Amino acid sequence: MSTWNDRLAKALFNRPQDWTYTGVAIEHAQRNGQCACGHCGLRFTFQLQDKVTKTTLWVGSQCIENFYSVMPATCAKVWKKAAELKKLATLKSRAEKELKRWQDYDAQEDWQIRNKRSSIEHFTRVLAQWNERAGITTV
Repeated sequence: MSTWNDRLAKALFNRPQDWTYTGVAIEHAQRNGQCACGHCGLRFTFQLQDKVTKTTLWVGSQCIENFYSVMPATCAKVWKKAAELKKLATLKSRAEKELKRWQDYDAQEDWQIRNKRSSIEHFTRVLAQWNERAGITTV
């Protein structure tokens, strides 16, 4: 039986040094992302590209750790992006809770509706800007 490490090595055609991080990451809101090694249930996946063939594949931030010795720069870029995404996810979660609070409050109160709706629109725009700035595509 092969290990996750063996499966990822096979997906990388046993040439991990030829792969680089493209800068593209996806947040899977339903935690249904999958690594090239077969790991399922990932929240974030990161696109790697073969420098020679231009083939792309998706990996998880922990799986790529197994190849640090042969691709340290690529690993460092993936880990940096993963840290940014986790921080943004925390901020996004807080903003979504605040948005929900405003929406609940708006449903309960009739006065100052215009001000509250503009706040809801503001938080919605901020969430969209965070995702765009971070290069996150929510699936």
